[in-house]
Amino acid sequence: MLNNRIFLIVSILVLFFIGCEKDTASNVEPINEIPGRSSWKIIQQEILDNNCAGCHSVGTSFGNQSELILTADVAYENLIDRDPHNQSAKDDGLELLGTEGLASLYKSYLWEKINAPDKDHFYADHPQYGEIMPLG
Repeated sequence: MLNNRIFLIVSILVLFFIGCEKDTASNVEPINEIPGRSSWKIIQQEILDNNCAGCHSVGTSFGNQSELILTADVAYENLIDRDPHNQSAKDDGLELLGTEGLASLYKSYLWEKINAPDKDHFYADHPQYGEIMPLG
């Protein structure tokens, strides 16, 4: 009797979960399931291309001044495990972007520059780092 009851409960649960399975015909795909779009490609296309590369490209005053070009062909090499051009940030031990996850965030010059919600900290503690990005 107990085995029949357990079998019935398990059967109902299996049917329930099969019936609630993700619709495979859906046209909406989560970003992490899009073939060919690595994390870096998403960062480049959704963030850098839209917010940074317009000013940080070859021949622009910002690109020349910062020595930081953020177009898709060179952004990764120019950001990852690289020292910032800003001497004060370099003296403070910052790097542009690291590969150590959250630990890298705390020593990222790029994060200091784009963390607009914490701009009071930026300007009070690091006025020598320049302006919050993007400008405007």
